[in-house]
Amino acid sequence: MPTEQSTKARQPHHRAEYCGTDSSIEPRILLNDTTMAGSLPDILQRDLKVVFCGINPGQSAAESGLHFLGRGNRFWKALHLAGFTPTQFSPSEAARLLELGFGLTVAVPRATRSAVDVGAAELRSGLRDLETKLRRLKPRVVAMLGKSAWTVHAGSA
Repeated sequence: MPTEQSTKARQPHHRAEYCGTDSSIEPRILLNDTTMAGSLPDILQRDLKVVFCGINPGQSAAESGLHFLGRGNRFWKALHLAGFTPTQFSPSEAARLLELGFGLTVAVPRATRSAVDVGAAELRSGLRDLETKLRRLKPRVVAMLGKSAWTVHAGSA
C-alpha cells in the first residue's frame, strides 16, 4: 500500500513564488508542467536584500518541500550565527525570511543525493534560468551557496 509521501512524490509539483510586502506575504502558486515532485518552492519576492541560492535540493528537502532540511545541513544555524535571523529558524519557518528581506531559491530544481551529482551543463542551464528570474525580482545581493555553482557561473568550469 503506497504511503501518503510516496503518492505525493508522483504528483506534479507546483512552484510557489511568495509575493508581497513585509506586512503581507501572499503566496502565488505557479504551475510549471516540467517541474515534478523532487523540487522546492521558491521563497521570493521583489526587491529583497539577499537571495540565498542553493545548487539544488537534497532528496529529503525535495520530498518534504522544505529548504535545507538534511540532517547534517548547517544552513539555518549559520544564517542565525551570521546575524541574518534573530533566532535559529527551522526549515518549516523559511517563509519568515521574507519578513526580514531575504529569500531562497535553487539553481537546479532536480533533487539529488549530493550536489556533486549535478553536472556542469545542467548547472549552466539552471544558472541561466535563475538569472532570468532574478533580473525580474531585482534582489540587491545573490548569495550563491556552494563552490561548484560559483565556479560554473564565473566560467572556471
